[in-house]
Amino acid sequence: MRENSLLLIMDLFALIGKSDSPYRVPRRKMEEIFLKQTIKDDRVDSYLHRHDQILAEQLSLSERKQRISTICHELNSALTKRQRANAALRIMEYTLIALPYDQDEYDTLKMLSGELKLSSDEFELMQGLIESSENFQGPNALIISSENQLDAGPLKHMTRQDLEGVIHMAYIKSADMYFARYEGLGGVQLN
Repeated sequence: MRENSLLLIMDLFALIGKSDSPYRVPRRKMEEIFLKQTIKDDRVDSYLHRHDQILAEQLSLSERKQRISTICHELNSALTKRQRANAALRIMEYTLIALPYDQDEYDTLKMLSGELKLSSDEFELMQGLIESSENFQGPNALIISSENQLDAGPLKHMTRQDLEGVIHMAYIKSADMYFARYEGLGGVQLN
């Protein structure tokens, strides 16, 4: 991913969250992890400083939404569908850490996802994946567990007897990409 695109994604983190959020500490940790996984060098602090400057601007909701829309337009031309889906998932994780959801942040997140060309079904599927909730359902959802029968409703279920925990998998059709979330005590290897 190019540096300019990474800067824009970090700007989205700053624009979607509020400076007075009680979730600043866990969100900061998520930002640091995202940056360390993405750039792996000493520029992490400069990216976080830029992020803090945007938060300090204390923009109105309409100003934040306008900047988000502009950034998403730039990202749509700079990133592949897969990169956009991955960025959307990271931003969703960042936003949805706050329970109960801040309505302005949630509405802005839905707008952002639409701007990044995710359908409302894909948004709901990704939200359900992040929450591991009953909202995780539909034809592109899969749960893998050791349970023989799971009342899964309109979602697919696969049984793996030796699995200690549950794996939720979501297929994002527009990006032709799978996302997975594991909840359990043991480790899981993917091959």
